[in-house]
Amino acid sequence: MNNRECPFQIETGAVHLLLEFDFPGNIRRLRNIVYELTSYVTNDAPIRTEDVCRYLANFNAKEVAEKTKPREGEILVPVDICIIRNGETLKQWEARVRKCAIEAARRDTGRLAATATRLGLAPSSLKQNLRAASRAMMCVE
Repeated sequence: MNNRECPFQIETGAVHLLLEFDFPGNIRRLRNIVYELTSYVTNDAPIRTEDVCRYLANFNAKEVAEKTKPREGEILVPVDICIIRNGETLKQWEARVRKCAIEAARRDTGRLAATATRLGLAPSSLKQNLRAASRAMMCVE
């Protein structure tokens, strides 16, 4: 009997990610994704949040962007920021998340001043945040 036929466990964070992903009228797709995710686990290990993150990040990126449409005033950031990379410190991960959020907001607003306002920062503070994030990330990338 393989893992796919056995009962499985799933972390709460993984459930939340799957619930946030839009499967409009297509429960079969959700079932297939969970079925695929069970192949990643061994013995009694649960499906981990990072497994779901990685799977959804690798899932057709265009489809993810189309299906996960932000509501009015929300900014869509890449799914893979929920993964702490191998060798990445918490400080480096936080810097990557900050930089990613700033870049996503800038794409959304189109201007540095509007980005700063949207994120509740002064433009000079926004620039400092970007520089600090870039310096912190250099150790990993």
